[in-house]
Amino acid sequence: MVKKILLLLFIVFTVSFGEVNDSRSYLKESDKQEIESKILEMEKNDGINYYVNIGNKMDDSEKIEKTIILDIIPDGKNDVNVQLKFTQDIDTTLHEEEIDNVLVQGEELLIKKQYKEFILKALEVSEKVVEDIKKEKIEVEKKEIEGTVTQNKFAIFVILFLIGLSIFVTLKFIRHGKKKKKRRM
Repeated sequence: MVKKILLLLFIVFTVSFGEVNDSRSYLKESDKQEIESKILEMEKNDGINYYVNIGNKMDDSEKIEKTIILDIIPDGKNDVNVQLKFTQDIDTTLHEEEIDNVLVQGEELLIKKQYKEFILKALEVSEKVVEDIKKEKIEVEKKEIEGTVTQNKFAIFVILFLIGLSIFVTLKFIRHGKKKKKRRM
């Protein structure tokens, strides 16, 4: 009974959270599960949704942010249409060459119908791109914080200088006032 429940939970988990859509059974079930486990691991680490579609192009109009989609559409011959798409909130402009390279280098794997290997390679590259983007974002934030701290230090220095100047001027007026009072007397 417990085994049946665990099996049912495993099937429900795989069906509900699986991010691999293999419409024409290009992948073996074990390959599909391996890819799905890699995707789930990456989603936990990166906070980004990954979708892999083999056979049919995914309707990505509802995927607005934090999503990476890999579409592999074989035409039945030796030609395969591949797209690795990132949503607009993932800025890949500095990594376009790297993304193009994985698609070009993976062409041989796709011709040999080694879809699992290509998908895992594409996922590795997209994970690396996401990590690089996170590092770049952290560096930018660190520089902004350093800039803010520098501005704050400068502002504090100016305020202290003005306070000191006002105290100095006030003391001068007080001394000057005492000297005038002594002269009158």
